[in-house]
Amino acid sequence: MIALSYPLNSIYKKYANKPSDPMAQFYLAEMYFEGKGVSKNYSRAIEWYIKSANQGYADAQLELGYLYYYGDVIKQDKDKASELFKKACLNGIEDYDELCAEWR
Repeated sequence: MIALSYPLNSIYKKYANKPSDPMAQFYLAEMYFEGKGVSKNYSRAIEWYIKSANQGYADAQLELGYLYYYGDVIKQDKDKASELFKKACLNGIEDYDELCAEWR
């Protein structure tokens, strides 16, 4: 998971002001996934990851891909994981050269 370093209230305020902001949606997903400032809730986290990923946010696509790949908190689906990894690479995820090499 990506390290979280942001004030929790500002994320909620940002989301409230911009409900279609994929970065805010991603950080809300991270908060729910890790239980940072909110009760841990994997279902809510997945919901926010999906919303963010569907808007092309590469970090959300990558994280959601990992969730599908490992199947710990969502039904395992390696085909869906591969699709999400590919999208994340095409959308410019950084520092994952090895993962992205096959799609370049």
